[in-house]
Amino acid sequence: MKSSPYKQFWLLCLFFLCFAAHSSQSPAASRSLTYERALAAYKKAYPGAVIKLLAKPQNADDHCLRGLTNQKALFGTGSPDFEKAVALDDTKPASIAHLAVALMQEKRTDHARVLLRNALAKNGSSLELQSTYGLCLVKKGRPESGFPSMQSALAKAPKSILCLENLANGYLESFDSQKAESYFSKLVTLQPDNVWPLLQRATLYTESGKKELALADYNAALKLSPRSQTVNWKRAGFYLKNRQYKEAVEDCKRCLESDENVVAIRRRCLRTKVDAEEHLGNFPAAARDLEELNQVSIGAPRLSWGMRNDLIRQVALFERAKNYAKALETIKLLEKFYPAKTEVLFLKARVLGKDGKFAQSLTICDSLIARDDTLSEWHTMRATALNGLGRKAEAQKELEIAKQKGRDAEQMPDLFEYRINK
Repeated sequence: MKSSPYKQFWLLCLFFLCFAAHSSQSPAASRSLTYERALAAYKKAYPGAVIKLLAKPQNADDHCLRGLTNQKALFGTGSPDFEKAVALDDTKPASIAHLAVALMQEKRTDHARVLLRNALAKNGSSLELQSTYGLCLVKKGRPESGFPSMQSALAKAPKSILCLENLANGYLESFDSQKAESYFSKLVTLQPDNVWPLLQRATLYTESGKKELALADYNAALKLSPRSQTVNWKRAGFYLKNRQYKEAVEDCKRCLESDENVVAIRRRCLRTKVDAEEHLGNFPAAARDLEELNQVSIGAPRLSWGMRNDLIRQVALFERAKNYAKALETIKLLEKFYPAKTEVLFLKARVLGKDGKFAQSLTICDSLIARDDTLSEWHTMRATALNGLGRKAEAQKELEIAKQKGRDAEQMPDLFEYRINK
């Protein structure tokens, strides 16, 4: 029993030695583990996890993976991260090749060509650079030079993901979908745990009208990554395009309920869901989703044209849902940016009339007619307001005026569109 204190002493020493060894690991080793986790998340199409794990990129590889995530999942090109990767280590051909592809996506093909020429002057044996330069030539309208360069690089590295992607994209650029499909199929075979080749091929199948094959790829991607916002939203878009609105709504719900909750994907998913709900006649749900999509800051200095159209659509959806209070609330937001615009006043008069507020509707109709007496719609709304107020004779007279104005408008079909937007 006397030896027990000695045993405890040596055990304690052993513990401190293990702790010291663990603490002395290089930052690169710990970063490597983080990178592997981020790479696994990337392959499963979890962009939120990748960005979170690589919030503070430590090296060129981290920046490259962030760039690919932005490029494929977050609707960007990834060029800022690729530029940082090249700045950190300009000896890695993959970083330069990815940056060149990003520049081509940004329509900066000449810049990409200069970048690749300089890189090839330093490292002419790099197959990744040769292949990407071939893609650049195809983009510049020189397929007779570009494709041989890409094919040559692939022949020497038949399992190179970048070389295969370049050829697939090159044939897409040349509108040869059949050859593009074959290279995307090779990418699927080489990367069985990666959803991105499946999604790329599914998109191509959809555009080629091969619905069954496209759906099979989307289903396979979902089997690999059932909780991915990206995959659920992509399949929802496929269902929407093929008028399978109920299925589209279900996929959108799974996307919106995902714990990842990437804002850029959520916004696009909401728009898909609005379209599907509207086709199904579920106007209250469509209006609520569009309202979430259209959150506008009270202090916003101006309203974009796209947001303006979305808000007008939101008014129409609330109208169809018979939720006039919310429709008027949306109009109030429009009035903040367009206080006296004819179109906004027209919407307000129409909604007030449907809501039974005939006196207010009549006042606005009178102001619209004072501005422009040539449109039958103003007079029709005024007749509705007069009828609601019990002024039947005046309403009948107003309807006769509206009919006459309508006949006049038939001779000038673009008149209404011009006047309402002025």
